[in-house]
Amino acid sequence: HDVASLKDELAKLEMGSSFLADAMYDILHASSKNLGFVVTARRALWLKGWLADAASKTKLSKFPYRGHHLFGKDLDKLKKNLRDSKVPQLPEDRPRPASRTPFSST
Repeated sequence: HDVASLKDELAKLEMGSSFLADAMYDILHASSKNLGFVVTARRALWLKGWLADAASKTKLSKFPYRGHHLFGKDLDKLKKNLRDSKVPQLPEDRPRPASRTPFSST
């Protein structure tokens, strides 16, 4: 092989490695966004059964995600503050509505 051929091959390798680096960056970016969506969806499903008002559920769902737990230490701090407080800051559970069957025609 001559020098020109080697330079051409090196240019192709450089272009290929640049493409792979860009593709890897895009994959990592998409994966991190997907993780955020998954955490948000899991929190929403977890909070769905709680009969509190929507504002309280929204506040809890916006806690930053840190670590391995769905709500992390922020929820522990909130529970401790509520336990120590003389006035509860989150609404009481509302009574359950009468039995409703949304998939029934009657």
